[in-house]
Amino acid sequence: MLTYFLFLTPLLFLNLDLHAQTKYCNTNINSINNLIPLIIVKNPGSTLSNININKMLNHGELVVDKRIVVNEVASMALFKEDFLAKGDCLLLNLQEESLISVMLLESYLPWHSFFSGVKSKAITNNQNLVPVIIKRFQDQSRHFGYIPTNQLEQLEKISINELKTSELIQHKIPADLFVIYILCDQKREKSCEVKMRKGNRWLKTRTKLDVLARSRRESPTIIDKNNSYRITINGDTPQGIYYLWGSLFTDNPVFGNIHRLDLDAAFAPINSYIYEINRYLLEQLVPSNSLNDYWIQEWPLAFNLGRNSLRLHDNSLDSVKPNNFLTKDTEIPFRTTDGCINTGRNMKYILDILLAEKIISAEDLSSISEPEKLNWKALKNLGKSFIIVKDL
Repeated sequence: MLTYFLFLTPLLFLNLDLHAQTKYCNTNINSINNLIPLIIVKNPGSTLSNININKMLNHGELVVDKRIVVNEVASMALFKEDFLAKGDCLLLNLQEESLISVMLLESYLPWHSFFSGVKSKAITNNQNLVPVIIKRFQDQSRHFGYIPTNQLEQLEKISINELKTSELIQHKIPADLFVIYILCDQKREKSCEVKMRKGNRWLKTRTKLDVLARSRRESPTIIDKNNSYRITINGDTPQGIYYLWGSLFTDNPVFGNIHRLDLDAAFAPINSYIYEINRYLLEQLVPSNSLNDYWIQEWPLAFNLGRNSLRLHDNSLDSVKPNNFLTKDTEIPFRTTDGCINTGRNMKYILDILLAEKIISAEDLSSISEPEKLNWKALKNLGKSFIIVKDL
């Protein structure tokens, strides 16, 4: 089985703020003769691709197809080899750099393949890769994948300012949209603050709502427990825009024996497509100048590299998975997750607010009759209710 683990030696470009977005562009006039390799997801925004990549990386595999298919059945590989053309740009976070064992499928057509029937060969090697969002200069399309970290030195670093959290909060939204803002520290060592509004009416809460967007960091893909990895499967909750998709319930005490809210339903994020097909709604949710920021595309990048099943849920009542993390600011004990948002003991209070605002209905929270059965219901307000996660 292939291995998948994080790079243990110091990262390149140590003078960078690794939590801030970094932009690199290919300005090389000789780029036609000096191709910069990329690994790109073949079907970005695809639920099927997401689920299969999740399984692949959970088994420590990254299979990349670089075959030229001629009179063959098309490859089912989930990643393909590609190249960065002149004018193309990347957004990335160097903190996500990993040492990954990659299997390359190459065309294999020597004369004896006629007798052997073998038309491809697999070459496996370890590569230092960093997840990237790719913006094509030619058609302004967006893609997701990896770049070998040592290739970044051939690119030009471009200065870019990221949207401030205060600008996000000040952005006016239509009266029929409901947004929960979850604002977190960059290292996810503190609790995140929750703000809610319906249109431009901010909802008052009885007290400050503290939630946790930090994972257990026990995955074999996460070696440095002090880093906040958002793209890695089972890492911390990525920044970005989530739908309030549906309600789920099971009486399993690990979820607090209370309804939780599904944030993705394994469907692509609102801004996860090659082109910005949801731009009209996106510009109602956030300032238009933020649509090309790294923070808002952190969740689409994570989704396209296999993350799914992120939810908003209560703290654990299970002794096997105890409340094992004390936030630095409040000393409130939380159970760390696989990337979900843990509301502590605030879940019932949040659900009551959503009921009062008619974001969810009593039917959405109806109980189940069969023990241990998962009760999943799409919310009636789907498409008008969102969660926005952003670092402060």
